[in-house]
Amino acid sequence: MTDGQETNGDEYDQDYAEVWFALLNGNGSDLPTTRSGSPVDLEAAELSFELVIEIVDENVVVLSAPVDLGSEALDVLCKQNCVPAAFKESGWLRDHHPLVLVDGCWEHKGIRVERRPDQSLRVTEPDTD
Repeated sequence: MTDGQETNGDEYDQDYAEVWFALLNGNGSDLPTTRSGSPVDLEAAELSFELVIEIVDENVVVLSAPVDLGSEALDVLCKQNCVPAAFKESGWLRDHHPLVLVDGCWEHKGIRVERRPDQSLRVTEPDTD
């Protein structure tokens, strides 16, 4: 856990925050999958140890405000992608928000997160002017 992040994974210091996300691939109808293709049931009560390791190993990114995006945009990401019970129960994923990228992209209220071909992320948000 990092400075400014609460233990419930849903609240953080608005001045500077680091929030952990588990990036998953989605197609809109089936369960989201890890980068290796393993399905992740975000409604499950718990996840297998092997799946937790796979998620931590391949799919975790940290986004910080104001470095990667603005505090308001990070707040929207967190509120729209709450930490599921299975993540909270796993120990290693307890503060991780799932972020399901459908066709490599997630978008809400003008905030867009997309995976680049090199697997890095591009985060854009609406202009506030």
